[in-house]
Amino acid sequence: MGFNIYTLCVLMLLNLSLSGCAVLDKFKTPDGDIEFNPKQLRDYTTELEAEEKYKAPFIASYTYGEKNLVFVATLHTSGAGNTTHKSIEKAFNEFKPDFLIVEGSAFTIISDPDDIAYSKACVKRKFKYCGEDAYAISQALKAKIPFSYGEPGDASVFEVLKKNAIAAEEMIVFYTLKNIPQWRRTALDTREDLKTLWNRKLNETLTKYSKKFGASPVMNAENFKKIYKAKMGADFNFINITDATISPQIDKNPTWINKMAHAVDVVRENFLVNQMEKRLNKYKKVLVVYGVSHLVKQREMLSNTLGDSTDMSVHQKLRLFN
Repeated sequence: MGFNIYTLCVLMLLNLSLSGCAVLDKFKTPDGDIEFNPKQLRDYTTELEAEEKYKAPFIASYTYGEKNLVFVATLHTSGAGNTTHKSIEKAFNEFKPDFLIVEGSAFTIISDPDDIAYSKACVKRKFKYCGEDAYAISQALKAKIPFSYGEPGDASVFEVLKKNAIAAEEMIVFYTLKNIPQWRRTALDTREDLKTLWNRKLNETLTKYSKKFGASPVMNAENFKKIYKAKMGADFNFINITDATISPQIDKNPTWINKMAHAVDVVRENFLVNQMEKRLNKYKKVLVVYGVSHLVKQREMLSNTLGDSTDMSVHQKLRLFN
């Protein structure tokens, strides 16, 4: 028995109705709290970052119902007027967030007065020797919205990693190495020559982390260099420690530093995801200002929960043409 015109029309309307419901369902306001699945976080690899359409810095915006998560995937910088700053400014101007989560120090309290003072001091010196966190906080203060850092405390990280048989001396050496690229970026004014400055900062940092991770006696520079050589198979040299050196990549012959960075990164990432989830369930528009490696690890998790993002770049250049 063939279809008559009436039956065909009914079927077409039914099909359109179901399709419309599917589209509307994707954009409906979620009934309950947003819940991310940290098990969907991916390990950072150089290939994973290469999948990104834009070079950092760029902006990824996720919309789910009335919720908007905007992620500025940054390059770590110092100074003012760079593309990271322009990307942060664009995110504030276009998306008008209600809350800011920024990479840098450990989370303490919302809109910590010490963090406000730090940002204001950076504004006065036009962000000389300051990271992009100070600029993002200055924009949050201008927009009159609350903010927080998204990092777990160093001691909290160690409590987790101790269970994986990572020793205090390894944490001291790694966290000290982790600081060196930032010393190079800020290049603080000093009458000391660079070697003297870096040696002084090395001893100060070893003392700081020895106390933080409960090591006694305090690790000195000589022991630091011995441990470095034992772990890395080469003599320590400040000039060799870059952002790439301390990357959490584990796909291309990872060094001891890469493996430590990865172990620490897993703890950091879970803490950040928890912060994002918590803020999104209280505020409609949340802005995250973090290094690009964090976004590439979260892409699958974010898309599975919120859908695909809309990406944009202030310089509008695709990787293909760079």
